[in-house]
Order: sequence, then C-alpha cells, then structure tokens
Amino acid sequence: MEDFSLFPVFYAGPISYYKALANADKIVFDIHEHFTKQTYRNRMHIYGANGVVKLTIPVHKIASKTPMKDLLISYDEDWQRVHWRALVSAYQSSPFFEYYDYLLAPLYEKQFNYLLDLNFELHSTTLKFLNINLDSTKSIDFMTDATVNYRNKFSSKKQSKEALNQPAYQQVFSYDQPFIPDLSVLDLLFNLGPEAGRYLSTLPL
Repeated sequence: MEDFSLFPVFYAGPISYYKALANADKIVFDIHEHFTKQTYRNRMHIYGANGVVKLTIPVHKIASKTPMKDLLISYDEDWQRVHWRALVSAYQSSPFFEYYDYLLAPLYEKQFNYLLDLNFELHSTTLKFLNINLDSTKSIDFMTDATVNYRNKFSSKKQSKEALNQPAYQQVFSYDQPFIPDLSVLDLLFNLGPEAGRYLSTLPL
C-alpha cells in the first residue's frame, strides 16, 4: 500500500496541525473516524483580550461512535454570530484582518448541515491564504493502517513540547500580555498575513 499520512479534519485547526499538513507528502483526511468531544474537530482557540478564547460549534446529540461524515451541526444557539463577533473583537485591530475577513465572513452566514462541510470549506480557504497545495484525498472507510496516523496527535487540552516552543510573533494582545503559542491558524494569518506560510516553514515537526 502507498505511504500516506492520516489526518483528522479540524475547525480552523492549530498552527501545529498546519505545519504537519504542509510537511506531509500524501494526505488522507479521515472522514470516517468517530467524532471525539472537546477536540479541535469542532473547537478553535483564539487570543482574546483576556487570554485564550475557546469557540465550540454545537452538534446534535450523537451516538457513542458517530462517524465525522455524519455529524450534524446544531443551530439551536446562534453560535455563528457569537464566533464571528469573537473573531472580530479579537482581531479587527490586527495588521491583516481586513485582508481576509471578507472571505471568511460568508462562512458564518451560510448554514452548513454537516460539520465536515464547514470544516473543509474553512480549511480550503485557509490553505489558499497560506499558499499551500496539498496532495490529499478523503478516506473511503475507517482506516487503521496509515503510515503516519495523526488522529490523536493534536490535543486541545494539553499542548505538545513542540507546540509550546513555537517562536513568538507579534499578537494583538502580546504588547502587554504573554505570547500564546499554537492557537488557531487564523491567529497566525491575521497577525502575519503573507508571512504566515514562511513562519510555518521554520517550525520543527
């Protein structure tokens, strides 16, 4: 079997996730894996005025082993407005927010039925911003034989040593607060703009 790396599909995933993607030769996105709560699959972390802000997409009640491809987004709450307002509040004064916001805002106005559809559309837009082209496909079944399996690599609860040691870049609130590493890739884009891709290339795996 051809060598490939198996990746989950995240909601504007962390910087370390995009570093791993950029360095992988052949990628299979895992759409048949079982959804795991409190992970980057439906959560992103951004830098707000008081520190890390965790934005979570609500999903419909699920069985114990619901495949990601079948997971439905819940609109019982107006989470889209909450998330977009949080992004605007956190980054409207960043150097590059205005370069990207008009392309991102429509994603918070469209109602996606499935979490994967939203994640993939946001992911595709992000890759364009980063100028990264991936050799990727989607899984056709639950997979266990990947050459490299990133399914459980990225934790939203405990950062890896590599993530914690990411070089500091200027963040909106880091003039008077500490640098926060490995936030959503949107933090990197809004603060570094076209240099975000170069920053990723300097990171160790």
